[in-house]
Amino acid sequence: MKFSKTLATVALTGAFLFSASANAGLIAVELDYIKFANGSEVGNISVDGDTRNTRAGLLQFDTISLADGDIAVADSPVSIPDTLLAFCLQVGVPLEKAATVYHLYGLADYTPAVGLMFGADQLTRVGQLFAGFYGMVGSKTNDAAFQLALWEIVQDETLDLSTGDFFVIDGFGDAVDLATEWLGMLDEYTAVENLWALKSETSQDLIFIEVPEPGTLALLGTGLIAFGAARRRRASYDGPDVARKGLSQGGAREIRGRLFLCSGIADSPALPGPAVLKFDRTLGRRLLAYDARVFADWAGVF
Repeated sequence: MKFSKTLATVALTGAFLFSASANAGLIAVELDYIKFANGSEVGNISVDGDTRNTRAGLLQFDTISLADGDIAVADSPVSIPDTLLAFCLQVGVPLEKAATVYHLYGLADYTPAVGLMFGADQLTRVGQLFAGFYGMVGSKTNDAAFQLALWEIVQDETLDLSTGDFFVIDGFGDAVDLATEWLGMLDEYTAVENLWALKSETSQDLIFIEVPEPGTLALLGTGLIAFGAARRRRASYDGPDVARKGLSQGGAREIRGRLFLCSGIADSPALPGPAVLKFDRTLGRRLLAYDARVFADWAGVF
């Protein structure tokens, strides 16, 4: 477990004594909201015909304490970090900004609130979204794009941010176009399964993945430096598969910039299936999955 605070303090509060009761999830996690990790984009959305003004971005929490639920904390299958980064699952439920108790579930075992669509198709699409684009999280625009895409998946069947039960009316800057691009590419990725839901009785439910968190501002700065270097090397190159994959030139260059920082490949790009790229510690050792043939084309740039 990464969580280092004394678990003796877990037995402390009355709030946590009730969380060890029946239907408490795997374990109970007490979180304190801190901020949007990299800022947020603001806009207006329509949810089931209701117009709402909201912020979209990556949420940052401090982990206060853990308590036993259906299993003991020591037996938890997922490590809860001191600082937890998560996205919102429930667009219509306010976020409680004080210390709040959440109950941990594997995403496949998560029972959503009324209004959320969470069948097998949604579970797969959410896994594909994390597989393909969680590695792009780390800036205000990208965080907002990821959140909008996630809301579209769990609130609607259309995967279209311009119509349906959930759509964007205005705002959110460039995040809308980026989210639309990502939603159109979901089928290129194999869904990851190491996703976890945090369910609360008093706040919006959350989702997180058990990998090192996206980069801080310092790491983002490092990525931008490498991105610039990659552009200078072959600014005009976009690879033979870019048009086939429907990527914009800017999107292709951003991916090449991140590939430039790759420190090791766990699966040969010459083999069929996705290549898993293991980023070095400077990028938080994040894992990204890319189509093998596309990676082979882009890798030739360097």
